[in-house]
Amino acid sequence: MRTVEVGYNVDDIWPDVCKFYEAILTELGECRSGDACCIDLTDCRYLGPDAAVLLYAFWAKYRQAGVDVQVKLPSDPPALAGFCRFSGLEHYLCGGSSPTFDHAKSETVPLTQVYTAHWNVGEPLVRLVRDHLDELSLDSADYLKLSLSEVIQNIDDHAQSMIGGIWCGRYFSGKKSVRIAVADMGKGIQETLSRRFEVESAVAALRMVTEGGHSSLSRMNNMGLGISNLVTWIKHCRGVLSLVSGEAVALITESGADLEIRPLRIAFPGTAVFFTLPVEEADIAHDEPD
Repeated sequence: MRTVEVGYNVDDIWPDVCKFYEAILTELGECRSGDACCIDLTDCRYLGPDAAVLLYAFWAKYRQAGVDVQVKLPSDPPALAGFCRFSGLEHYLCGGSSPTFDHAKSETVPLTQVYTAHWNVGEPLVRLVRDHLDELSLDSADYLKLSLSEVIQNIDDHAQSMIGGIWCGRYFSGKKSVRIAVADMGKGIQETLSRRFEVESAVAALRMVTEGGHSSLSRMNNMGLGISNLVTWIKHCRGVLSLVSGEAVALITESGADLEIRPLRIAFPGTAVFFTLPVEEADIAHDEPD
C-alpha cells in the first residue's frame, strides 16, 4: 500500500496548501483501479477548510476510479479533533458520526458536495460570513451569494467534475478570520476557455477569468464574470485568495495586495478557490486556542 505521511501543519495559506496537494498527488497520481493508498495525518496538528476540501475531493475522485483510499485523521489537539468531527471529515472519510453544529467556540460549515447552482446554493457560507463580519451590508452579502452561485454554475456547466463541487467553511475566533474553500476535480479553466479562445497557458487562462468577460458560453447568458466578481469582492473585504487551476495559481497574499499569477510545478487536477476574510478585533467575543 502506498502511504502519504503528513506530519506537518496545513494552514489555510497557499504554501501549505500547495505542499499538501503535491504530496497527495505524488502518490495517488500513480494509483490505478484496485490499488490502495493511505493518507496518514495522525501527526498533523492543524488542518483547516482548505485541507478538508482537498482531502475530501481527492478521496472522492480516486475512490470513484477504483482506488482504495484510506485516511487516518489526527485525534489531538482537541481543537483539531473537533474540526475533523464538525467538518464531516471524520464522518465521510472514516465512517464516524455525522457532523453536528453545536461547537461552543467556533462555527463550521461542514463539507458539502454540490452539483447544481441556484440563488441560495451558497447560503450556508454566506450566513457564516454575515454572522461574523458586522460591517457586511445586505448588498455585499447578496454579491457574495451571487458570486458563489456563479462559481458553482461554472462547475456545473464547464468542469464536468464527476464529484461536483466540494466546499467547507469555518470561523476561527482565535485567528480572527472566516475561511472558505471550494474545489472541483473536473476540467481546468484553460481547457474550458480553449473551446472559444486561443489560450496559450494556464497562467493566461487565469488572467482572463480574473479580468472577467471570458466564457466558454456553455449557456448563452454566461458572461464570464463569476470568478472576477468573487476576486473583486474578496479584495473589497481586505481578504486573501488562492485560485488554482491546472498549471497556474492566482494569489492575493495580503490585504490590499495586487493579484499575482504564477505557474505551478505540479498541475492541480481541477479548479479550487480558497479565501480568508479578516474579522475585526472588536467583533471577537473570545479567543479560541487552535
